[in-house]
Amino acid sequence: MTEEKESLHKEDLFLLLESYKNSVEMNTLISQQLSVILDILRQCKDDSVLMEVNIKDKIIVVEVIIEKIRDKLEGHEKENIKSNGKIINRVNLLYVAIGSMVISLFWVIYQLIDKYSLLEAIALKLGV
Repeated sequence: MTEEKESLHKEDLFLLLESYKNSVEMNTLISQQLSVILDILRQCKDDSVLMEVNIKDKIIVVEVIIEKIRDKLEGHEKENIKSNGKIINRVNLLYVAIGSMVISLFWVIYQLIDKYSLLEAIALKLGV
């Protein structure tokens, strides 16, 4: 009976060692896979940092361009305001000129109507 216990004991020990061996192999494989994953993550991090730097540089360039465009738009806006002011002044002057002509025309018509009888008398004397 002791031999049986010993043989079971040896088999148990063999199974235990076999299990340990399998565990070490599995841990080695997992460690290798984790190393590969870590390398990939490092590469991704490096790429992200590089991309971030590139994006920051591009944002700075875009900000400079936007500032230039804003300055040009402000200049054009000021020019448009000046041009519109000149046009409005000319239109107002045109209104005054046309108004003066219309008033003058009405005054001439009024004078003709007022002096119509005198004009008829002159026309009769002239024989027209």
